[in-house]
Amino acid sequence: MDQRIATCARLFVYAGEALSCYSCPAVDTDDICNKSGEVKCPESTDTCYAIKGGLKGGQFVAVRKGCTSLEQCRKVKDEQPCDVTQLHWACVECCQTDSCNRVAPSPP
Repeated sequence: MDQRIATCARLFVYAGEALSCYSCPAVDTDDICNKSGEVKCPESTDTCYAIKGGLKGGQFVAVRKGCTSLEQCRKVKDEQPCDVTQLHWACVECCQTDSCNRVAPSPP
């Protein structure tokens, strides 16, 4: 009996620690994305991300948000230039607190 109580207690602790992030597929704006709402991230993830990307000249801009690992987020951030003079650009933000990805990053 004590073992079952301990297991249940651990489940509640883990559920309470789950990160909440805004999540959406590629959409036009932060507002549209944020209307999709927040999700509780899987236990295997510890980071919220927000990406704003597009093509040189601004012909196409999209916002995408969700949950990932810090390692994966940093890798994408390092590989993608946040430079609108490039043919393909993407500004990536990685953060680790609830709802921290509400606003997607913009180019400098």
